[in-house]
Amino acid sequence: MKEKLVIFDNDGTLYKTESVSIEAIQKAFQDLNLSIPTAEEILSLVGETMESFCEKILPTTTSEIHENLADRIRFHERVLIPKKAELYDNIDKVLKKLIREGFTLAICSNASVSYINLVLNTLGIVNLFKYIKGKELPKTKADLIKDILTESNPSFAILVGDTIHDINAARENNLPCIGVRYGYGKDDDIMHADFIADNPEDILTLINNLNIIS
Repeated sequence: MKEKLVIFDNDGTLYKTESVSIEAIQKAFQDLNLSIPTAEEILSLVGETMESFCEKILPTTTSEIHENLADRIRFHERVLIPKKAELYDNIDKVLKKLIREGFTLAICSNASVSYINLVLNTLGIVNLFKYIKGKELPKTKADLIKDILTESNPSFAILVGDTIHDINAARENNLPCIGVRYGYGKDDDIMHADFIADNPEDILTLINNLNIIS
């Protein structure tokens, strides 16, 4: 029997990134004696690759500084994630309910696989996902989703995410997309998703309704 596949973004969809990222990034800036960005500036760039984040948060500095900043951010994330990482409320219950109802779960993120696994292991949900795809330059998020679809060959598939990157990646693969409004994407961007979830419970309702129709 072919799989019914739900592909999730991680940051801002499952994982409440602000529980760690603001502190980790501000500490990294402090380590390098750089002007510390605000929480709003940091969260506006959730969903970018680490390289893109560093370039956008420090657009006038050198690649060497970007690399040093990325190293310090990764260091502080490794320290803080096991202590402070949080899921969005009830998202674990939604994931487990989807599995009980016969869906296969996947994650596709612009973050590294090591980062994704650290987060998922800390939060106790890594075993819920059959497919985990992270940054594989020069592949785009759309390319990574295509790889998952090729491996799974599902009868039904949908993407759940919180940014325009997720919506565009779904479109490139002819997938419907649920945009979550509780994450870090801009409202104007999320409105381009096929369906909108105001909370994790809405994800379950929308997927079940779509699966019945399909």
